[in-house]
Amino acid sequence: MQQINSNTNSSSFIQRLVQNSPLWVLLLVTGVLAYLGDPARELFRYHVEMQNNGEWWRLWTANLVHTNVFHWLLNSTGLILIWWIFHGQLKPLSWSLLLFILAPAHLALLYWLAPELRWYVGLSGLLHGWLATAAIFDVRGDFWVGYLLLAGLIAKVSWEMIYGASAQVTELIHAHVATEAHLAGVIVGILLGLLWPNVKCMHCDGSEHSH
Repeated sequence: MQQINSNTNSSSFIQRLVQNSPLWVLLLVTGVLAYLGDPARELFRYHVEMQNNGEWWRLWTANLVHTNVFHWLLNSTGLILIWWIFHGQLKPLSWSLLLFILAPAHLALLYWLAPELRWYVGLSGLLHGWLATAAIFDVRGDFWVGYLLLAGLIAKVSWEMIYGASAQVTELIHAHVATEAHLAGVIVGILLGLLWPNVKCMHCDGSEHSH
């Protein structure tokens, strides 16, 4: 009986690890890069001139590096909360694919929206896009929280575009907050949320299956 319980616990742990794999991978990769500091930032950040010279892979990697540890902690907290609330909307592989598309897509839009922005790092644009996608998934499931979240996101990015970001956050991360990236993330996130196939809103109807 003890052996059976041990095997069951091990199987349950592995299952939870797999189910939460996008979260663990992002936390691990971004944490290591935050620890490496300036060399990692220089190598992986969004940089207009270097992208113009063909280094388009930075549209993916720029999401993974941060200005400092506080920047990483802020974004990691947001990442954990979003995953905890919305991870059941899609299977881990589908979330991984969606984020893989969202990451470069919102920075490509940023490149067009704000050509004067020469460099950028961080998960914040991706997180805004992820929230927008999750909100649309809830709207598609006719869950009222989705409407509130979408309205709140639109209001937030509109405020930031008019009045700028919080001075406290700017001071904490030692960099200008790229509010344009938040806007780009929300736009791309909404589009992906509308176009993504076979969405099942688990917390809308209590279903235990998602695509």
